[in-house]
Amino acid sequence: MTAPVADEAAVAQPPPELRTVSAGEKLTPAQAQLGGGRGSLVAIAAPPASGKTTLLVSLYEQFCRGPFAGFTFAGSRTLLGFERMLFHTSYASGRQRPTLAHTEHGDAVLLHLALVAPEPPGAPVDLLMLDASGEVFTTFVDHDELGVAREVLRCADKVVLVVDGARLADPRTRHTCVADARYLLRALTERTLRRSAAVLAVVTKWDLIRRLPEAAAIRADVERALTSVTSRVSVAVVGDLPMFVTREIGGPEPRGLAHLLRWMVTAGARPFTPAAAVPDRPRPADLFQGPARLRRPGRLRHRAGAR
Repeated sequence: MTAPVADEAAVAQPPPELRTVSAGEKLTPAQAQLGGGRGSLVAIAAPPASGKTTLLVSLYEQFCRGPFAGFTFAGSRTLLGFERMLFHTSYASGRQRPTLAHTEHGDAVLLHLALVAPEPPGAPVDLLMLDASGEVFTTFVDHDELGVAREVLRCADKVVLVVDGARLADPRTRHTCVADARYLLRALTERTLRRSAAVLAVVTKWDLIRRLPEAAAIRADVERALTSVTSRVSVAVVGDLPMFVTREIGGPEPRGLAHLLRWMVTAGARPFTPAAAVPDRPRPADLFQGPARLRRPGRLRHRAGAR
């Protein structure tokens, strides 16, 4: 369970000059000043429609509720980008069903979160996450074309390799899903990644798999296939994402998301100059006057088909 957050009206507002909010939606690699400062640069490599955007929005949504996984929100240089994605899952968007915007083919941009780490107390941690379309990685496997995403991958401290749990749950697509993940990991390790870069393979939509009799065997198959490529890879699962169900504070934590965040943030080494911590550490919605203020308390219910 996440720690409770004070009522929005009771949260102290920091002076405007101390807020680390930016009007930016996303950062280019040049804007992020790769290679300088302290923090963690994470490349998220995912096939199309495998759950990458859901992971990114889910992480941000947890900080809209309050502290998460031992970290507190301290600002963002891409707050508008997160809020725009989140807005399309709300009643205020006017949609009958939530819509997660698909990352445009050819895009290779970064999303930023500044977090306050539990130890040492108050130390800011910058997390940069590569947001590139799944088609970019499909083209990379087939034709070795990455564009500007290659620059990020070459600098990355860590890589999250997204494996589509919906395809794994279906016996008709399970074998090709595992093979696709293996091919992508091999291409990344042989063509772009630093030797020191760690890799975490994240199986999304685990709630579709965990009740299957063969769930343990499916995970073992994924681990066996990926560790045959490199010993630097480990496997984790994420599921039961509640972000579209309710915005009420105190709901259940999504399965595996806290572990993913801690893995991404800890032992990082690279991105840009750290942002100053925000006094009183408000939630993102306390700093943003856009779509977050328009959302109703509830969220549209949406499960396995998210991108």
